[in-house]
Amino acid sequence: MFGIVLGWEAFKDWLSDTVHLTHLDLHLLLGVVLTVVIGWVMRVPLGSWRPWWVVFALEMLNETSDFTRYHVSDWPWTPWASLRDIAATMLPPLVLVLIARFRASSSRSAEVAAPPDPDA
Repeated sequence: MFGIVLGWEAFKDWLSDTVHLTHLDLHLLLGVVLTVVIGWVMRVPLGSWRPWWVVFALEMLNETSDFTRYHVSDWPWTPWASLRDIAATMLPPLVLVLIARFRASSSRSAEVAAPPDPDA
């Protein structure tokens, strides 16, 4: 199990070095990209909560891996780093989902409120 954790951590370090982004930048970027891609694969609209929950579950696995690495190797761990990573990963996709839901709701309201076009 710990080998998987170390392999995952090594991959994250390699990815961060390769694309020249910090771990926090990767959290911000991958949260949004994964939400959009998972929604596309699931064939659901951007306003659906399902892709957001899948990304949340993946982020919890990532943070569990981080905690395991710290705990087993006796490194100091604080919840603040994990909370920052969770917020960075989940807040931008949350904003996207809420905007998409609001726009869908607004367009449905506009369709209901608009009088029928007699020329149509």
